[in-house]
Amino acid sequence: MARRMTGKDRWRELATVRRARLAHWLEAVGSRARVEQVEPRLEAEPDYQALAARWNELGEAEQEAAGVELEAIFRRVAYSTRPYCQRCGVCCGGAGPTLYPGDERLVREGRLKLSQLVTLRAGEMVFSRYHGRPIVLDQENVHIATADRQGCSLFDTEHQACTIYDSRPSQCRSQKCWDTTASDELAATPALTRWQLLDEAAAGRAEAEHHDRRVPVARLRELYGKARAGDDDAQAELDELLADDRRLRDQLVAAGTVSAAELPFLLGTPCDELLDRFADEPD
Repeated sequence: MARRMTGKDRWRELATVRRARLAHWLEAVGSRARVEQVEPRLEAEPDYQALAARWNELGEAEQEAAGVELEAIFRRVAYSTRPYCQRCGVCCGGAGPTLYPGDERLVREGRLKLSQLVTLRAGEMVFSRYHGRPIVLDQENVHIATADRQGCSLFDTEHQACTIYDSRPSQCRSQKCWDTTASDELAATPALTRWQLLDEAAAGRAEAEHHDRRVPVARLRELYGKARAGDDDAQAELDELLADDRRLRDQLVAAGTVSAAELPFLLGTPCDELLDRFADEPD
């Protein structure tokens, strides 16, 4: 494979490397287009033209950074030649999809079970693909559970297929790796919450509302920080809240209100696990 476009080289001298990298990306995304067909599209890209205009004036370190930009342009142009889904499963990796308004019907119709869902509560830190970095949630969201941190639990890795493809959620339907416009627009809108998926009289709803008031993530985070700094009162309150969280989970399952598999949806991440995550968060 040809080297990437880095180092102190003249733009004109890099023509072979450019073609080789473009060929690499066309193959990587499964495009049927040929390099000679795509080169005019590449050369018409404003970002590509801008880099070409200033390349020869860049120092070696600047060219290294510009080379990364070029790789992104090659990839984008390659994807633009392939406006169709190969059902390769790449977008099914990482976390399971978040549910958005309209997806509640999948639960109402029984196509998604509560035991297949997980709630991330306001105050939790998650990696956002939309923002490209970790963020603290300002409101809760519900998503399909992840299978052993290997991707969406509803993706069949053996057959490389979604097990609910015809009933897949909105985020999955909007996902197009060659054009993220629709998925980006959806990600900027409010996600579904537990309260939109549970009827007022649903089993466990009252307990979940009490739990949210009693053990909010923001309060846990605050107490955790103070306890780490040596505040004994904060540690005592933190221990009490952790005990309350464990007790409620045990009681709900023992009473048959919900199954253990439904607790991640109904009450969110166990508070003990949240503390472990707090310890791993970037400063």
